[in-house]
Amino acid sequence: MTDLLMGIVTSPVLVFALTLLVAWALYWLGGKMSPRFLAEGGKAKAYTGGENIPGKKQRVSYQFYHLALIFTVLHVTTLVVATAFLAGAGIAAIFYLLIGTTAVVVVLVGWQNV
Repeated sequence: MTDLLMGIVTSPVLVFALTLLVAWALYWLGGKMSPRFLAEGGKAKAYTGGENIPGKKQRVSYQFYHLALIFTVLHVTTLVVATAFLAGAGIAAIFYLLIGTTAVVVVLVGWQNV
C-alpha cells in the first residue's frame, strides 16, 4: 500500500499540479498585499534620467537571428559529433559535420546578401 501511495504522491502530474497551485496561491496573495496602481500624472510614461522620453515607433530588426541560428547549428553539431565519436559512429559524425558546415556557410552567404 505504501508503494502505491508513494507512486501517486510522486507522480509528475500531481507534482506539476501542486506546483501550479502553489504558484497561483503566491500570485494571488501578492496581488492582495500589493498597493493598487493609480495612474497619476506621468507615472505610466517612459522616463529615464530625469528626462521624459518622446514615444516613437521602432523598426523591428532581425540582425541577430542569423547569429543565433549559427550558434545553435554549431552547438548541436558539436554535441552530435562528440556523442557519435563516443558511440563509435565516426563516419556518420564526419557526414554530420559536413552537413553542419554547409548549413553555416549557407546562412553566412544569405546573411551577406541581406
